[in-house]
Amino acid sequence: MKRFIIYFVFIFTLNACFAQTYNYYHRNEITGAYLIKNIENIPEQYHFIFSKQDNQIVGYYYNSSKIKFIDTINGSRITKSTYYSKETGKVLYEKEFFYDDDLTIKSFIYKQMNNKGMVIYESKSFFRKQSNRIIYNSEGIIINGNVEQRFIIDGLLFENYRPLSYKTYGLLTDLKNKISQIFNSEETFIYDDFNITSILFQNSKLYKLKRSHMKCGVKKSEEILFDTNEEQVSSKQYILDDTILTQIIKTNSESVNEYNYVKIDDSCYLLSYNDWDNLPVIKIELPDEIVYIKNKVVENIKYPINLFDFSILQE
Repeated sequence: MKRFIIYFVFIFTLNACFAQTYNYYHRNEITGAYLIKNIENIPEQYHFIFSKQDNQIVGYYYNSSKIKFIDTINGSRITKSTYYSKETGKVLYEKEFFYDDDLTIKSFIYKQMNNKGMVIYESKSFFRKQSNRIIYNSEGIIINGNVEQRFIIDGLLFENYRPLSYKTYGLLTDLKNKISQIFNSEETFIYDDFNITSILFQNSKLYKLKRSHMKCGVKKSEEILFDTNEEQVSSKQYILDDTILTQIIKTNSESVNEYNYVKIDDSCYLLSYNDWDNLPVIKIELPDEIVYIKNKVVENIKYPINLFDFSILQE
């Protein structure tokens, strides 16, 4: 009750200092467009606040006054997005968007930092219209200790920025042992009414098959992983029927779990279930993070690295 009163006071203070507060925010990580609004009839466990004033949108961590991100906006587009650590307040990552005169995305730059402020992931992405398609190119570097990974991505998108296919080429270098290895991957997407299928090859070998489809109001999604011999090694299946989400995991054995599902809005939902120790758990997934509520609150930021991955519960 005390935490709720503090949370209410925080919202009241924000409304006094800022033009308006909201409880839902969705950023398009490709186009830079955004949606901010208030949702009615939200679950009682949903405590997220976003404030908008002039050229800034500020998001806060769950049930907290600590800043999660600041988006700098210019009209209907985001020009810069910066995320901060809840524990230290240091920058987690920055993303700058650049547009043509008609506000279509031209490019963006992404930089991710470690806890010392050093850049450990940097990429530059470019978009160019060609006929009724969009050409996508990206280049970047990932640094993990003594291991350095450089990559180039060439892709083709629909006019609405949904992916058709993309290829990744890269060089993995162990700086300590002075060993290098090239790698490549290719992912193709197939669409059919409410169905989406993606097929991912790594080094010319089938690595992952992912598909999602809707039939008679029941949504089914499946992800299958393959080994280097292209033989299936594991799979995850999700079946969403009204308010019940069933998860089926197959490896050497099979496990089945059920969750109570509540949709809040696009890319935003709540799951409730009992954990392995029979204690109740609430999981809230937003476009930019996942929150687990059990004995304590655990928050995991979702870094916008894989632009074309689709959610198992995507509409």
